[in-house]
Amino acid sequence: VLSAAPPLGQLIVGASVDGFGLQPTFLVVMIVFVVAAISISSSRTLRHL
Repeated sequence: VLSAAPPLGQLIVGASVDGFGLQPTFLVVMIVFVVAAISISSSRTLRHL
């Protein structure tokens, strides 16, 4: 999964930029990163560090 994720992400983002434009695509990518960061930082395992 780790080796397949970057090329798949590039394909998805590239198709999204072609279909929707740069700003909407970056907005969605930013929201995904923020949600991922919040969920990772609120995990129980990291709270005990």
